Amino acid sequence: MESTEQVGVIFAGLIVALGFVCLGAFVSWRRRLLAQVLGGSEIAETASGLVEFARVGAGPVILHFHGGATGYDQTLALSWDVQETGFTVLTPSRPGYLRTPLTTGATPAQAADAMANLLDVLRIDKVCLMGTSGGGPTALQFALRHPDRVWALVLQSAVTQQFIEPRRSTHSLLGWVVFSRSGKLLVDFGAWGVHLLACYWSTLLVRTLLNASEDLDPVKARQRRLFVREHAEQLKIIRLIVASGLPLSVRQAGIRNDLHQYAALPVYPLEKITCPTLVLQGRADGNVPFAHAEFAAYTIPNAELNAIEDCGHLIWVGPRAGQAREKVLAFLKRYMPAEVNESVLVGESGSKQQQKAGPA
Repeated sequence: MESTEQVGVIFAGLIVALGFVCLGAFVSWRRRLLAQVLGGSEIAETASGLVEFARVGAGPVILHFHGGATGYDQTLALSWDVQETGFTVLTPSRPGYLRTPLTTGATPAQAADAMANLLDVLRIDKVCLMGTSGGGPTALQFALRHPDRVWALVLQSAVTQQFIEPRRSTHSLLGWVVFSRSGKLLVDFGAWGVHLLACYWSTLLVRTLLNASEDLDPVKARQRRLFVREHAEQLKIIRLIVASGLPLSVRQAGIRNDLHQYAALPVYPLEKITCPTLVLQGRADGNVPFAHAEFAAYTIPNAELNAIEDCGHLIWVGPRAGQAREKVLAFLKRYMPAEVNESVLVGESGSKQQQKAGPA
């Protein structure tokens, strides 16, 4: 009897010790990730308020608006490496994400004006706009409100009209974490689980992420998952996509605001957009319906539509990702301006460098 009790006590002690080890690992991971994401950006004081941003490369500027549940760090992962081909990627965190407060501009129109004010601070005259997923409305509003500052527009799997997050996204394993209304630590603990999944169980990660964002028949879905798993560079992109949403707590305000704003999005007068426009989207997008791409491509005068077959929301992976990348690069080079803004080349920002205090 005593022996059984002793075993029980030892077992309980091991469980408690394991719990403390896990808690310590989580706290260390969260602290390290917060320092990393907050240390990779700058902050500009604009007429609209504070705007967090990062930039890489040299040459004509691409102002890239990230999707939902991420921040400036997503853009660095999903820019087709255009900074290596003669462009500067300027990537702000949209209001509510990371260190850009929601007060800077809660609506897409206000956010667009804030980004125009950011360009004023950085002394940048004209840009190519790139709107990815939930960054679509801000890109469209910028093109409508500041047409003289835009030399081209690229929309990638972008929200272009009223949008309600589909059940396949909100009720997936990842959706349970991303759209949770729990406290900061609990949300980040769930995100830590996603991080561990990305590190140690890539098969489940790929299946979970693609199933939550694609609407393919079972055979094609399996083929697409296999392709991603069998190519190291594709797995790297998947992990970068996941990493760009972690930790999650510093992005919650933006996530909730996006859901509110896009559910009540009015019909934009896209026929007034005059800049060259490229629209890319997978036909099997299970997150943003393909009708959003058609609406933009058929309403914006002379817009080009690149419909990617057998592809879902994540157009950066899969057998046709390379073709999509070449399409984007060819489009950018075709319309890039001849002059290059000197402030971009020499890095004169006039911005306030990042401060020690973060949003955590």
